[in-house]
Amino acid sequence: MRFAPPYRDPKPKRPTRAERQEDNLLERLASLEGYFHQHGHVNVPQVKGTAEWPAAGHWIARLRSNYRRGTLPPAVVREAERMNICWNPGPGKRAW
Repeated sequence: MRFAPPYRDPKPKRPTRAERQEDNLLERLASLEGYFHQHGHVNVPQVKGTAEWPAAGHWIARLRSNYRRGTLPPAVVREAERMNICWNPGPGKRAW
């Protein structure tokens, strides 16, 4: 009598946390594709964001912060640079 099923192929491995995070970042960058085609870059203003994603500017700021720390995966850096991101923007306009 066999108690273990006869597996032919090894079970597929679940993606690691780093792979899931990379996929999530790439999905979010893909959601900015419309903004990129309209403006030619993904330097979204922090205050306004986009019509579809009001917090996109804050997310881009966090992406830049992770880039400066060196914690972004290379695929995300390549995709962001393809979309003409400015990694070190100036102070920006302040409407006081």
